Amino acid sequence: MNSVMMRILIFLLSVFVLITVFSQIYLKFDDKYETVTAHTYSSAEKAVFKGVFIRDETPVPYSGRGVISYKSPDGSKFAKNSVIAEVYNNESEISVNQQIKELTAERDLLLEVQNPGTVALAEPDFLSKQIDEKYRTITSLIAKKRYDEVEEERNELLKLMCILQLAVENETDYNERINALETKISALEARQATPFESISVTDPGYFVSYTDGYESELTPERMDILTADDIERIISDTEEHKSDGYIGKMIDGYKWYMAGVIDNSEGSFTEGGNVTLKLSSSSVPFNAVIERITAGNDPKKSVVIISCENLTFDVVQHRVERAEMVLNDFYGLKVPAEAIRFNRENEKGVYVKLGQKITFKKIDVVFTGDDYVLSRITQDSSYLAVYEDIIVEGVNTNEFLETEDDINGTVGGKSESVQSESGTTAAT
Repeated sequence: MNSVMMRILIFLLSVFVLITVFSQIYLKFDDKYETVTAHTYSSAEKAVFKGVFIRDETPVPYSGRGVISYKSPDGSKFAKNSVIAEVYNNESEISVNQQIKELTAERDLLLEVQNPGTVALAEPDFLSKQIDEKYRTITSLIAKKRYDEVEEERNELLKLMCILQLAVENETDYNERINALETKISALEARQATPFESISVTDPGYFVSYTDGYESELTPERMDILTADDIERIISDTEEHKSDGYIGKMIDGYKWYMAGVIDNSEGSFTEGGNVTLKLSSSSVPFNAVIERITAGNDPKKSVVIISCENLTFDVVQHRVERAEMVLNDFYGLKVPAEAIRFNRENEKGVYVKLGQKITFKKIDVVFTGDDYVLSRITQDSSYLAVYEDIIVEGVNTNEFLETEDDINGTVGGKSESVQSESGTTAAT
């Protein structure tokens, strides 16, 4: 009996010891903290809408006969009395001129490439790196649909590749190709026709090779009387307005406007405010200013007019454009307001949990929201980093840990007072 009782007691004691050990392990490694992970976040207020471009435009008339050959792409700037286009009898005459232009450009490039001074200074390794960079640039431009910039980069790539061939002595010269090009150019020049009409402009400006019928309605002088109904009518108008009586139009100055209808019922956007304008046809954002906001009977339909002083190819191709107007576009790590504390140096920061340890990390506030702030992203290890676990709530939240050297992962020792963001103190 005593032997049985002894075994029972030993068993119970063993169970008690095991429970005690596992309880201590559980308490040591159990997560007592409520945490959130630091992620990147944008605080931007946005309004997405379809807008109509407003520019100071003057249609350029012509006779309507023949085939037009434009001197430069849309958006090019012309001086006073410049020739903007020439008129030929047919497409084949224009094709001959285009071939002469392309072959001449290739010949001139090869002549420049095999210049002794150019080859003497060429370093194959450096050229290879430049070729790789040009290739990536062209790929990026195509992906962004910036086709108007591809040709120039392509010519630069071709030039580098030709120089490399000479530098590594895969080619001795390009004389054979140059002679062939000159023969072709001479043959084409014998067939070259002269235009029967040249069209010039009397005033300087930027040229666009189309008209849409709204040149006299959508002007800076008339934009203040535009209503939401007017804008929506123009946006929904899908009719073709181009006229055979015009070769295109001149845009006076580089400043342009856009009118749209937005929901501004919360008053986020105000007159005179600076915004970033993103257009569906452009990969480059535009800095713009809100010139006017007019609220109508419907608070969700306010007329907004934005101005910009950066005229590019992208903003002269259409009358109607999908746009995104961005205000307060701050970017950083999102930090809950209730997690913010101050250390002994009165530096603002948060506690973060690193495995079973906690430490104080500083934050650099770039934006303050209703219940959160955005902290600047930095490589400084003393500041909060992306994906670190921010302690929002827990029994040890107010334990004062000044640096990573103070990390112990447990509560203990003396009591400290930690100042919260609101200026109150919490004793531990």
